Amino acid sequence: MTEKDLFIRLVNYEKEKEELAERIFRRHLDLAAVLITEPSCGRTASARYVHRDELRSLGISEDEAIESALKNTIMQYPPCMDTLSNMLGIHPECVGEEMPFPIYVISNRKGLFGANVIMYGEVMECISRMAGGDFYIIPSSVHEVLALPSGTMEPGDIKKMIESVNDTVLSPEDILSYTLYHYDTEKRELSIA
Repeated sequence: MTEKDLFIRLVNYEKEKEELAERIFRRHLDLAAVLITEPSCGRTASARYVHRDELRSLGISEDEAIESALKNTIMQYPPCMDTLSNMLGIHPECVGEEMPFPIYVISNRKGLFGANVIMYGEVMECISRMAGGDFYIIPSSVHEVLALPSGTMEPGDIKKMIESVNDTVLSPEDILSYTLYHYDTEKRELSIA
């Protein structure tokens, strides 16, 4: 294994707290960016976590490993974004009107552990420009997130929607979080809403 084999995967910190004691990670809000080797996708997406003894053999610190993993992840799994309408093939002429506000689906080109994109400042700034300012991030799964402009829906309604989808649609291993996030354009900061 070399530094180029290191990647990150976002997981829910509280849900994975016991396992994280044995893993290399960096906190990010209520999440943890965990050090993994190249993810694979079969019937279900999987990743092998990197152990501390493996890291010692590389001769780098945990912080250096996380930084390398972040760079590798964004290079090998570049972010992609589209509107939900485009992804679903919904055209205004078919439904009679435009959606009242855009909902963006953000992941990576492989669609594997794509929620990592919320750690990329450049991606958050790009969404901010497209949304015309502050926006909410909905953790739709470990594989992608949704973004919608602030002020388009009440935060309480969005949180109910997150809970409903997590409890009725997603498998437990695909749930990233029950938390709604808010990006402040002026501060260039993602926080818990």
